[in-house]
Amino acid sequence: MRPAPRSPLLALLGCLLGLSRVGIAQIPTNVPQPAQAQAALQQAIQQNPGLADVLRQRLQQSGLTPDQIRARLQASGYPANLLDAYLGGTTPGPSVAPGANELAAVQALGLAPITLPVAALPVDTGLVRAARGVAPVEAPSRVFGVDVFRRTTTQFLPLLSGPVPADYKLGPGDQLVLILTGDVELAYTLQVTREGFVL
Repeated sequence: MRPAPRSPLLALLGCLLGLSRVGIAQIPTNVPQPAQAQAALQQAIQQNPGLADVLRQRLQQSGLTPDQIRARLQASGYPANLLDAYLGGTTPGPSVAPGANELAAVQALGLAPITLPVAALPVDTGLVRAARGVAPVEAPSRVFGVDVFRRTTTQFLPLLSGPVPADYKLGPGDQLVLILTGDVELAYTLQVTREGFVL
């Protein structure tokens, strides 16, 4: 008795399951919890002593009065006195380091965000970092057109959605397969041109 041939669909399903297991194995398990990420951000802010001076300078250069800043903070849902430590004629120097709320409030005021160096934030990005580690950066190929096939696209995949609906109108690029049967059997592949003709 002959064994039943394996279905290509089953083989494809097996490959997909195998690839998903490889993808799961590459997900790092040390992705921090939100509380840990917030603590890492606070630690990075505290390690940057000049951040309070930068915040004070941005507020002074904004052209807004302290009352306007308080009103905008309150309108954005922040406490009105959140940035009081950085307003007014306080002399630059050591002061309370701004936290994540203060930095978000500056952005809510419409000022340019204060950015920290990426090295100061030891937060793991998860899959992005894992993907970067797996795929080595290659020099661009000198072969013309190879980048088209290296891009992630569905352009060259077969149509997987099934047959077209009954009210589908033929358009440029569509192909018709005409099969004639009888005494003479013929098959023609006819393409619809840009002008809408079938040749």
